[in-house]
Amino acid sequence: MDDIAKGAQLSRALLYVYFKDKAAIMRGVMLRAGYALLNEFRAARDAGGSGLQQLERMGQSYYRFSLEQPDYFDVLTNASTFAHLMESDEQTEDMETCSALTMGCMVDSLEAGVTDGSPAASASATLWSPPTICVARCTASFCKHASKASASPVARPGRAVRVHHHDVQPIAAC
Repeated sequence: MDDIAKGAQLSRALLYVYFKDKAAIMRGVMLRAGYALLNEFRAARDAGGSGLQQLERMGQSYYRFSLEQPDYFDVLTNASTFAHLMESDEQTEDMETCSALTMGCMVDSLEAGVTDGSPAASASATLWSPPTICVARCTASFCKHASKASASPVARPGRAVRVHHHDVQPIAAC
């Protein structure tokens, strides 16, 4: 905690006002990273277009996120290695909400694609491109990590999806 306080140019006592320990600081960083990615996904979804176009934009924004915010990207992609830092508290609940919202953006776009039929023509070329698969894996990792701290489901029941190379199936939770 001393090194963190020095790096942040704060007193150790002030640091403890906001965070009870190093694990709380790490959860705070993970939460900030999660909401930064969520904002990127929301922008990609809210820009409109077909479901496939929305998913393509999410894949592109995920790639940009990895380049522009590499520290946050590393925290999210390695979330499962921080399981020992998790305890049930307000930060953990916020992480569960964030991961559900992030997964919800992808689900909304997948549902839009099913409705408009956009993935049918080019699904093999675009939907399963490395950036789109990485988005799904990272979000699933963050979702799985956040859900370990609580018995409550992370994703909206009936709205989360398990994505395979050949089909899209609804599931109850991550």
